[in-house]
Amino acid sequence: MPRIVAVLLALLLAAPASAYDPANRDQLWYSNAVFGRINPLGLIDRFRLGYRRRLEVSDNVLGRDAFFFVGLALDASPAFGRIGVHVEAEPVALFRMGVTYQFTGYFGSFDQIASFPTADADYSDSALERRGEAGLTAPTYGHVLNVFAQPKFKIGPIAMRDTITVVWQQLALPAGDTAWYDQVNDRLSPNGDGVLLLNDADVLGVVGHAVFGARYTYTASFFPSGSTGDGVVPHHRLGPLFAYTFHNHRDRARWDRPTLFALVQWWLQHPYRTGQDVHQGLPLMALGLAFEGDLLWKGPPAGRARRGKHGGG
Repeated sequence: MPRIVAVLLALLLAAPASAYDPANRDQLWYSNAVFGRINPLGLIDRFRLGYRRRLEVSDNVLGRDAFFFVGLALDASPAFGRIGVHVEAEPVALFRMGVTYQFTGYFGSFDQIASFPTADADYSDSALERRGEAGLTAPTYGHVLNVFAQPKFKIGPIAMRDTITVVWQQLALPAGDTAWYDQVNDRLSPNGDGVLLLNDADVLGVVGHAVFGARYTYTASFFPSGSTGDGVVPHHRLGPLFAYTFHNHRDRARWDRPTLFALVQWWLQHPYRTGQDVHQGLPLMALGLAFEGDLLWKGPPAGRARRGKHGGG
């Protein structure tokens, strides 16, 4: 195994690298992603804005894009709004990590928030709709903490990454309620005493501007010991993903990397989406657009050509 790792690292270090450039290393960087989905229904815009430092680790493929970011994290949807702080770092091309804290407010729309005293509650789409019609959902507020780690790897046109996220959430719920339906992650969430675990594993092919491949997603809720019911059942889904980046300025730009992405995943295990409430033939389907940029971008150094309008990233 150590020999295999050494060979892979040697291949990475020997990979062609663009001329190293420390210009524009202090950035007022932003990113925005907006996407909609069905099964479950959702629409959300995620915006990040803050200070980003290119770390100048090295001129090879492992370190040329290393960075540190700290700034505003703003999420908005017709059902809720979140605002807080996001910290993220990529010290080496093989690994990215980050943490986000947000204060969140739910508006009481779209049958949210539905809360329950135990993890064995029915949170199917039809049950949530009945609760909404009966007036059993209400506005509320609270706190969300996300911590993620993303090991990744790319050799030639093949890339693999695994995004592992732990989510802690606490809302102001009616007395006695210890769980609530989190539509973002489509499962019951423990309220303060417990966490969610999310895992997205991707195998990708990169051809020019296009990325295509498959994503396997696993989610689980960890309630206090002894909890039972549908709320603790792990969820599994699998399906293809596709993304197309229209242009990528390796030196950054004020508006960069506009990317159209689509995801289709069939539910392999879910208490209500494998025939019990929704037909298993209906997958989760998502479509979105993402872009980013550096508001302090000054352009490439005088006398030096850009590293390619359509460079990789």
